[in-house]
Amino acid sequence: MTFPWNRAESQLNREIAHHLRELTAEYARQGYSQEDAARQARKEFGGAAQFKEQCRDERRFAWLTGLRQDVVFGLRMMRRTPVVTAAAVLSLALGIGANTAIISLMDVVMWRHLPVDHPEQLSFIDWSGTGFPRQIADGASGSTWADGGATIGNFFSYPSYEAFRRDAGDRAQIAAYRGSQQVSVSFEGRPVVGEERGVTGNFLSLLRVRPLVGRLLSDTDDTPGAAPAVVLTHRFWANTLGTPDHVIGHSVTINNREFTVAGVLPEGFYGLFPGDTTEIYTPLHQAATRPGSPDPFANDRFWAFQLIARRASRVSSTQLQSVLDAIFPTTWSPVGQDASNNPHVHLDDGAGGSGVLRRQFRSPLLVLGALVALLLTIACTNIANLLLARATARRNEMAARISLGCSRARLMRQFLTESTLLALLGGIASLAVAFLAANLLGRFLTTNDSAPISVALNGRVLAIVGITTAAALLIFGLFPAWHSSRLPSGLAAREGTGV
Repeated sequence: MTFPWNRAESQLNREIAHHLRELTAEYARQGYSQEDAARQARKEFGGAAQFKEQCRDERRFAWLTGLRQDVVFGLRMMRRTPVVTAAAVLSLALGIGANTAIISLMDVVMWRHLPVDHPEQLSFIDWSGTGFPRQIADGASGSTWADGGATIGNFFSYPSYEAFRRDAGDRAQIAAYRGSQQVSVSFEGRPVVGEERGVTGNFLSLLRVRPLVGRLLSDTDDTPGAAPAVVLTHRFWANTLGTPDHVIGHSVTINNREFTVAGVLPEGFYGLFPGDTTEIYTPLHQAATRPGSPDPFANDRFWAFQLIARRASRVSSTQLQSVLDAIFPTTWSPVGQDASNNPHVHLDDGAGGSGVLRRQFRSPLLVLGALVALLLTIACTNIANLLLARATARRNEMAARISLGCSRARLMRQFLTESTLLALLGGIASLAVAFLAANLLGRFLTTNDSAPISVALNGRVLAIVGITTAAALLIFGLFPAWHSSRLPSGLAAREGTGV
């Protein structure tokens, strides 16, 4: 039986045999014996092996046939040296997997955009000053961090939010929210613990989140005296409540208050940042009040709300910051102090979500990235040394092949094919290492096990593995292939003939 990929080779063998028979017959007619005629025919025709190589090189898909031969031979060599193969594949799996895990986490935490429409239009509204603005604020609920010589804060009074939203006009939509807190939730008599976040009625619509079922919160829900409504995340609905079909319109009890479920958010929306623990969104005026906190809505000296804006398509971040900065001083009570110490509005890019994780883990992730890159470089150097040692043990084989007419380019291609096979096996094995390492580290980056940062095996991760594998191949594959193909011709002749 002749396989399709061997058909051309069979036809070539038949053609060579036909030519040899014709030449033998011609010499036989000239009076040579059959043995002498065959010998003269072979002499005139030349080396059959060299003729076959010339014919193969002239075929349209000769490179594909050569590649198949290189792959088959490379697999055979890997099977003959299992220790070298196992050591190389394991080293690559650990090195590539660790790099992929760190890069995947950096992608999720630092580079990936929020899963909403046009995230580039989002901005988080902060203030910048020389410290906590004690001259205009008695208390606060939020975070501050240093940025150079300035202090950045992400909390405002409710009157500031109302002024920003009213006076920004059509330049931007602005919504407010508070930090999440644990609450007691009871659904159909079953008590559980959930993370609640109070938001203004326009918060979810500003993000342009589409509900999976039901509806989003509205401004009507966020008014004093309105019927208490709540929107659930998909994680809470599926993992905690068990995906009940009748949840919309059903009552849930949050800290002993009855709320009506208005909607469930889609699975892809994880909140304001990766690992956001929020599971329940309630209107600000209906959210559970923190024990001991003053009324935050009428007091312009209690700053407790975080703000997010969606700029109009024609408005830049700089333009909106100038508008809000002019409005900001009108939202607090006048004080008889130097106005230069008052805080100013500072906009932070919101495309990737809240910067809490970026600020906290940017430096550790960069350090880990540098360390695992060094680990991969060391692994590739060790593999290159292994391949060089194996090539030294194959000097007689290389000498014989060069003596038979094999070109140095052909030898280099063979060594590169063997290195590529090792890289492919290491890259495939690294997927498991990357998946486990990234998700394990993702649990350490969150403060609540209910919402770990997870990395799925999607196209982005596969692309990272492919790029890292290609880089590793360049590091450990090129030099051994070049060095192994540079066997001196004289030494090749002596070793190939057994001298």
